[in-house]
Amino acid sequence: MPYGNYRDDRNFTNIIHNNVAEPIIYKDMGWVRIDVNNELAEIKDNLLAVDYQVKDRDGNIIYVQERFRGLNYMNYNDFTIRFKREMNRDETQIYSEFFKMKSNIANNNNKFYMLYGFANERSVDFDKYIIVDLRLIIDLYLNKILVIDEVDSNIIDGELHAVHKYNHDDSSSFIAINVKQLNQICPEAIIRQKGYVL
Repeated sequence: MPYGNYRDDRNFTNIIHNNVAEPIIYKDMGWVRIDVNNELAEIKDNLLAVDYQVKDRDGNIIYVQERFRGLNYMNYNDFTIRFKREMNRDETQIYSEFFKMKSNIANNNNKFYMLYGFANERSVDFDKYIIVDLRLIIDLYLNKILVIDEVDSNIIDGELHAVHKYNHDDSSSFIAINVKQLNQICPEAIIRQKGYVL
């Protein structure tokens, strides 16, 4: 992604959502976005890590978290989830998306998916993407099958180790979950994908 600050990241995400995610992926999945007012959307994003609410073909409500990367990151066979913002002055924002998702899932029964894709501002489709069931990811973590590892991503004694890394500017940290390894441990967590090595 050619951006470096929050506002630019948000602009990039909005462009990819409007030009690629909603017209291509949402349409293929049979998802219809539920419009909410801006204030409520901001609350859901900041507290619950929900970017959009959709209804599927059966009328079920699904929460969607979106994360889009530039094409220069396509060689990675993982998806990442923001973990902490240790340097944030607002203590309520130190524990990032991973912990918000964990709290959200504990307090409702809605499906909760992540759409993680690679594109650029001129893209009309994702070159590579994955839709992951975040409820299953959090279940793996709570059952100590998904382990946060400070060294590497790997499968060790039936545990899926996801490496914990810091962004280059130390603004936040994230965990990287290898998709091939996830497919070995919990294939049902992968709802749909294109371009990943399984």
